[in-house]
Amino acid sequence: MKIRPSIRSILVLLIAAVGLSGCNHKMQELVVTPKQSTVPIGFQQQLKVQEVYKKGKEINATNNRDVKWSSSDDSIATVDSNGLVTTYNKAGIVEVTAVGNFKKREFKDTVTLEVTDTVLTSLTVTPKERSTPVGLTRAFTATVFFSNGQAIDISNDRSTQWNSSDSYVATISNIDGSKGIALGKAIGSSTITASFEFNGNSLSDSTTLNVSEAIVTEFSVTPSKQSVPVGLTKQFSAMTKMSDGKAIGVTSWIN
Repeated sequence: MKIRPSIRSILVLLIAAVGLSGCNHKMQELVVTPKQSTVPIGFQQQLKVQEVYKKGKEINATNNRDVKWSSSDDSIATVDSNGLVTTYNKAGIVEVTAVGNFKKREFKDTVTLEVTDTVLTSLTVTPKERSTPVGLTRAFTATVFFSNGQAIDISNDRSTQWNSSDSYVATISNIDGSKGIALGKAIGSSTITASFEFNGNSLSDSTTLNVSEAIVTEFSVTPSKQSVPVGLTKQFSAMTKMSDGKAIGVTSWIN
């Protein structure tokens, strides 16, 4: 059976459209950020690399094993397979490059990192006073300041240690990825302190966490769906869940 010219034309247009759509999803470039950064001697800098496609689509490729990282001067700074740059005891400028091979095409991008010998001057923990109900968490931030005015968030730094003066009232995490997050345990107040070691020098700063009574975080009525014949009754139950994990029946409170 012959295909009518009009139908043939439609099929050609559809095939062409599909082809163009495929082109629009081709990878255009590999982009590393930040493009320029300043890092004091002894500190680290996390770089990020994105696969950029047509129509603006981006995919994080920082931990992609097809991306290889390199430093132009390992005596100033090295970079690991996940884009984490480590500086040593030498100031200078270093270029860090990411190279990726995708579908037999090579993409690369380079950023510039300046390692400075600026002097560390102070550490500050914020906020200066914070409250949380029992069972909930609050995050604190530790920031160090340098003689050149630069400030760096070291809340999750490997050299930062967090402490709570009263672990019965509140605990605070020193686990990578959650450092500086405090958990209210009991009503009261605790002093939260961040300590930081750098080139043999120790800095610390403190703040206060006030832990208040537990609060309601959930309210539920059971059963959630029920049929009752005309003239009969059905008992429902109401329950609250508190921030400390306790469940309290409140059916009689709302009768």
